[in-house]
Amino acid sequence: MKAELIRVLEPFGIRCLSIEGSGRGSNSDEDTKKLFPRKRFRWICRSCRGEERDNNCQFWMRIRFYDNEGEKPHLRVEEFKFPSSSLHLKVADEVRQKCASKALVKSEAELTPTKEAMLKSYGEEGLPTKTAQNLMRGQFGLNVSKSLTNRVMRKGRDARWGKDNDESMLHFYASGLKLREEDSELGIGGKFKTRHRESDGVLSSWYEQAPIEVTNARVYGQDSTHADTTFNTTNTSLKTAPTSVVDWGGKVAPSGLYQVREEEIESCREMHAELDLDCPGSTLATDGGPAWGPIAKSHGQNNIEDTWHNEKNGAKKARKLPTKVKKEFNKLKYDILYCVHSPEKLARLFEEIKDLVGPSRKQLLRWIARMENGKDRRTATYTTRFFCCSLVGATSRCEVSMSMLKGSGSKKSKMRKWSLAELQHRHREMVENYTQDAKEEIEAAIKDKQVFSAYVLEREAKELTHVTHLQVVSKAENEINPFFGVLQSSRKEKIIHMERPTAEMSLGFTVAYKAVVSVGMNSTTDGGDNSTTEGAGCLEVTAIDQGCERSKLYPKLQVGMMITAVNGETFSSETDGIALINAVCGHFTLRVDMLPSVGTVYNIRDRRSSTPLERTVFIPDSEQVSDAADLHCVSDFHVHTAFFIRCRFIQRALMEHDRSMADHSTMHARWHVKNSPLYKPVFDNLVDMMRVPGLGNASLPAFLSNTSHSEPTAVAAAPLAAATANGDGDNSDDDDSSVEVTLRVKAPSTKIARFNAANTLAGRIVGMCKEDPKVFEMVMPMFQQVYQNSMMLRTNTSDRSKLAKMTQRANDGNMMAT
Repeated sequence: MKAELIRVLEPFGIRCLSIEGSGRGSNSDEDTKKLFPRKRFRWICRSCRGEERDNNCQFWMRIRFYDNEGEKPHLRVEEFKFPSSSLHLKVADEVRQKCASKALVKSEAELTPTKEAMLKSYGEEGLPTKTAQNLMRGQFGLNVSKSLTNRVMRKGRDARWGKDNDESMLHFYASGLKLREEDSELGIGGKFKTRHRESDGVLSSWYEQAPIEVTNARVYGQDSTHADTTFNTTNTSLKTAPTSVVDWGGKVAPSGLYQVREEEIESCREMHAELDLDCPGSTLATDGGPAWGPIAKSHGQNNIEDTWHNEKNGAKKARKLPTKVKKEFNKLKYDILYCVHSPEKLARLFEEIKDLVGPSRKQLLRWIARMENGKDRRTATYTTRFFCCSLVGATSRCEVSMSMLKGSGSKKSKMRKWSLAELQHRHREMVENYTQDAKEEIEAAIKDKQVFSAYVLEREAKELTHVTHLQVVSKAENEINPFFGVLQSSRKEKIIHMERPTAEMSLGFTVAYKAVVSVGMNSTTDGGDNSTTEGAGCLEVTAIDQGCERSKLYPKLQVGMMITAVNGETFSSETDGIALINAVCGHFTLRVDMLPSVGTVYNIRDRRSSTPLERTVFIPDSEQVSDAADLHCVSDFHVHTAFFIRCRFIQRALMEHDRSMADHSTMHARWHVKNSPLYKPVFDNLVDMMRVPGLGNASLPAFLSNTSHSEPTAVAAAPLAAATANGDGDNSDDDDSSVEVTLRVKAPSTKIARFNAANTLAGRIVGMCKEDPKVFEMVMPMFQQVYQNSMMLRTNTSDRSKLAKMTQRANDGNMMAT
């Protein structure tokens, strides 16, 4: 009641009320005196002091407590005195506002509930005191004292994150356990787990993954993972590691967060395995920490280091070089770290830089020796052979996720005071921001009928400008992929993530055992080529029931794949293999071997250089013997190996082949929008939003039809608008389980004709709405939805125009190259 009164009286300069006197009119009723300690009392203004209040303020109000039988106990204002002679009413509004803005608020009672809640929210976010004071002054014109600001902000912080470590840990565990619940959109739960020291029970490590991070790790972690650790992100001594991957749009996508006591081999390796970031054959991009090399080796990954850190370390050690020598040193350093050369030229550059430095500068020579000894993971010549989405080697993407966590450095200082619950909250914010951005990009791609993101299209457009300088040297048809099992983009081994809710449910595929005939690089089974480990067998997938098949994420299980391990366990007999598969329940993994594709091999030369650059390109035939063979094009040019895109050499080869750039399956499947874990939720939301009640699928725009996107590849994600495996193996025949392709009306060529046709039909409907209220109730929601659909199509016109122009430029470039 007091707070509400102050809110009303504050514009008149009355910001504090207090009870006059003490002990008078006390309530003796035991039932009500806790809430209403006084039977009657008088409130007076405490913004004025002493004689000023008696002579000039003259404000007071008499309150009485009523608890009559049959009435709810309540307070009532019996008398309200605020005479016109009061100084509060005599002062002009302008003067009053000016004085109020200069007055320093020191008491919490002078804050209205809105202002108090605002200060508490600042405390939850951990804003500095001075920043909070400035915000209150700018938003409300209120000068709040430093002590009051701190006190109210502390209340908000304590209420949100806990008053002490015990309360804070309760928030931490409650939030983590909630993360494990199944996400309604993705149909998968998150991860959260803690570990404690056995000796004293102190928290030694923990990790968490939101549901979208779980799917990111399982889909995009097949190609690369970026990781880095840092201190000073909480008030504990644990080191924090926000991990990330590269999604379909080239964005840094969060894939989990963990904390360990030190960046040591065993603890970090265990964390990456728990987060599904241990896929064999993928890239592990990190900083220069000594633990990452052994971790990558134990998981069968390719470790590359952040080039930026190495370059800065070299610049630091070269500070004392003479100016002229330093300039030449920096040039050679850049060429070595950031440019792609032949191995022979790289060796010559290392000799040049060592000769330039001389034998006396031992510290700088040690840095050069470190770069040379670790050139396979520190120089762009070697690191671009692995997927890293950079032409200059290992990029600082591992630092991007750290920067996102720290708010680009704005949160760096206050993070040292954070509890684990606050770090957890910041991580969730980062995930939510990424999810929102990714959904918007996917939605735009669906509306524009784009299969690939602008990130990929821009890089391919740059490569297209070099095609005219390329010449086909040789061509060989019906060849097995020469890069199979050699390049990352043609990996022989893949990890399939599957779900089996209960052990009684059918897995939806059948297998046949294949015994190993020989062991080695050319190991075979009685069914064809398939290298594997000694003493192990494999199970060939012979059939898949699409109605209950359990792999929901890319890559999906395909007929012809050879299962070599179940949850990491190999087997040597058919009985053991079948038993391992039948025993799985919940989430499980299958390690499978792919089959090599058959197609055409091109040797293509760049004619511009004095020593022509020659590269090999493999274009698979559009029809393969098995679904387990990849259809995307492969090249040993570093732009392809670093990005998995169709580089200039691939584009030149496609000009000679029956397949073309218009065939989306010539691109690696990781870049297809339909293989994104968020694609189906976004598509389904669009369908639900744009379907008009009573019209069903006939009301949907063209970009939500079955033919909106051509199928990207044989291992694509769930078909567009088709019902996927729903957990019980049933196929739904309901109208909502698929999007029908409806006959579209041909629009008249003139504006007048379109207006007349639409106006005639709309007029008939409006006439019926006028006469019948029931028709009005039915039609208005449809009108509103049709209006929203129409606005969405109109705002999308400019984007489609840009896409058409980009496509035209690409076609013109192809014609020039031909």
